[in-house]
Amino acid sequence: MGHRLNGPLKILIVASEAMPFAKTGGLADVVGALSKSLVDIGVDARVMMPKHARIKNEHQEELETLDNLGEFRQAGPVSRRPDDDT
Repeated sequence: MGHRLNGPLKILIVASEAMPFAKTGGLADVVGALSKSLVDIGVDARVMMPKHARIKNEHQEELETLDNLGEFRQAGPVSRRPDDDT
């Protein structure tokens, strides 16, 4: 039997760069746009990236340092599709 989500879908995007914090190539643009679009449709989307020395100073206060991923692990197993009861 499948499991149902309790609350909004949670997605953690792990990347080496993300706009507007750090950019060396196109990946930063994709990660920044994807995370924003997911949040816009109600997904709890977060981005994890290394704390580069090159992170722009004006964005330092927007960052959160994580000690662990406990809250993402607590979501438990979920179905591949919302209607999957097998």
